[in-house]
Amino acid sequence: MSVNIKYDKEHLWVKADAAEAVIGVTDYGQELLGEIIFVELPDTGGAIECGQVLCVVESLKTVTEINAPCQGQIVEVNEALLGSPELINKDPDNDGWLVKVRYVSLKEDLMTPEEYEIYIND
Repeated sequence: MSVNIKYDKEHLWVKADAAEAVIGVTDYGQELLGEIIFVELPDTGGAIECGQVLCVVESLKTVTEINAPCQGQIVEVNEALLGSPELINKDPDNDGWLVKVRYVSLKEDLMTPEEYEIYIND
């Protein structure tokens, strides 16, 4: 199984294979948010459209709506975040993932890791 990692301008990562995508906040994104204290996750089984609000992340600094980088159906949410939202800060690339989606399409403007590095360092 080949996994393709792409990045969104809103500081999300998308790890996608042929059928499913795991979505999370990038390390850079969690730094911008600051200490995360609450996550409101969507319902499993719900449909999602590109650009639609996927979930809400609350930090000590702000409340941020996370917009979906793909279209599809939510197949799993990271329930560990409900009791430990700080996992996004501690391990954004692994244990801090947000949702898994059986996707129909990904946003067209997702970036490669190299493009994302340039984007955040510009």
